[in-house]
Amino acid sequence: MMELSCRTLGLDCDYVAKGENMDELMKNGLEHTKTAHPEKYEEMMKMTEEEKQKMMAEMQTKVAKV
Repeated sequence: MMELSCRTLGLDCDYVAKGENMDELMKNGLEHTKTAHPEKYEEMMKMTEEEKQKMMAEMQTKVAKV
């Protein structure tokens, strides 16, 4: 199981996304971001592919394997 919290990403939120793999983890996290942090979601949707890849690489370093 993998986990990534909003707090780990610098947000004032107690949500922890969970998934069996990175794809599932990112899907769950993105769904939460869309509803709970719409401003962040909008920022992400405006990113270039290069910016998205950089963000994903950084997020992967913060994933906890539990």
